[in-house]
Amino acid sequence: MKYTKRFSYLILLLGLMSSCGVKKASVETANTVSSISKSALFQQSQKDIELNSLRGRLRMTLNDNGKSQTVTSTVRFERDSALLISAPFGVIKAYLDQKRLSYYNKLERSYFDGDYKYLQELIGVELNFTQLQNLLFAKPLINLSSRRGLVLKSEDSYWVLTNKNKRVFDFSMRFDKNTLRLIAQDYRITRSNQAARITYAYKKDTDVHPTSIKLKSLVQDSNIEVDLQWTQAEYNRKVQFNYNIPKGYKSVLK
Repeated sequence: MKYTKRFSYLILLLGLMSSCGVKKASVETANTVSSISKSALFQQSQKDIELNSLRGRLRMTLNDNGKSQTVTSTVRFERDSALLISAPFGVIKAYLDQKRLSYYNKLERSYFDGDYKYLQELIGVELNFTQLQNLLFAKPLINLSSRRGLVLKSEDSYWVLTNKNKRVFDFSMRFDKNTLRLIAQDYRITRSNQAARITYAYKKDTDVHPTSIKLKSLVQDSNIEVDLQWTQAEYNRKVQFNYNIPKGYKSVLK
């Protein structure tokens, strides 16, 4: 499978898991959930990512209807600023910041260089850098303070947060009761019945981000799974974003 198709799947997964609610949230709470627990949960979920920068290696495995491919890429990240992903030998590079989304493929001598508006029009839902950042660091992909009709329930060892009105968009989030960490997010677009699930795993309670991220989605009737594993990471070091599209490459939009 081509890297460009893999990149498109990841973008589509992000698009499925976005929302455009703008009204202030009202939260209903089950009787078993104390107000102290509710307050702590929302404060934890809306905290900033607990690092300023990261450089490391990310192993990405794509399973497409039984066919599997794995690639380990280097990653450079600066919070609220930019993300650079480079496949081995720089064959594929992708660069994202708050306004720009770009990548190039040396094997195909092709590139994409644009903004999120193009992809929003392509997949029909809102998409931005913050959502990608939140996906990688186990933060809700939607703004909880801007959702109407949230319902918080106690379920075994988890807090479960769902939306009451499922007419357009349906989601649920699971938080570990002990650490209040987000361990799963489920989303479904009602009009298209497309669904996505993200799960997170941690090695230690002191980890500042999940070491494993699994995404599962139904895209155009195909069962797509993406497994992301951090194999190496250094925090709060100076990072550089060396990204230039080589001359002579052809735009994938032409």
